[in-house]
Amino acid sequence: MEEQNKVSIWLGNFKSENELNSFMKEQFTEDGDIYSEFMKAFEIDFIDNQFQEVFFSENLSKENLESFSYSESYLEQITTNLEKYNSVIALYNFNYSGKILNANDIDFIGVYDYK
Repeated sequence: MEEQNKVSIWLGNFKSENELNSFMKEQFTEDGDIYSEFMKAFEIDFIDNQFQEVFFSENLSKENLESFSYSESYLEQITTNLEKYNSVIALYNFNYSGKILNANDIDFIGVYDYK
């Protein structure tokens, strides 16, 4: 799913920033494989967390996303009402295929080009 100049974005609702961080926290199996609840929910095998941004705010708005990397090149493409969410997950150089499993309060909103 790696692809240069693509950002995949999810929006969600969590009870707290700690709950979001727990959902994203990388863990290891006994065999040494890495996973997180996020990766399991969306059947993602690997995420380079150096190309990931995660944000929580009780009052989420587009202004919050202006601090995200490259946001000036993709922010206007996002038409979803952010105000009904409190969390954003952005994976850069990642073209998510769209398969959604076990994603209770998280919506995959799309893949956007960035420069």
